Amino acid sequence: MKLYKATSFWARLRGLHAYNGLSPHTGLYIAPCRAIHTIGLSYPIDVVFLDKYHRVLAQRHHLAPWRLACCPVGAAVVELPGGYCDAHPDFRQAIYAALTST
Repeated sequence: MKLYKATSFWARLRGLHAYNGLSPHTGLYIAPCRAIHTIGLSYPIDVVFLDKYHRVLAQRHHLAPWRLACCPVGAAVVELPGGYCDAHPDFRQAIYAALTST
């Protein structure tokens, strides 16, 4: 899995709008982040909220366009193509590996 990282104010503000969709096995890591929106997106996404140790706290599958999702205790979020988590049961390990690799 490859994760693009959005950690500056402007990168977080643009979010997925900075990319022309997500290809398979690609996602966007946003930190710090406790809430996301899909306003303006034309496709559903999977959303995985993480704590500061990159452990999964919550997830939303197939979040449709023009929706909101939040996790008040979250530290970061990974946005993935819609259906990715269902299709890849090892998504937790893949996220952790992508974030801890150098």
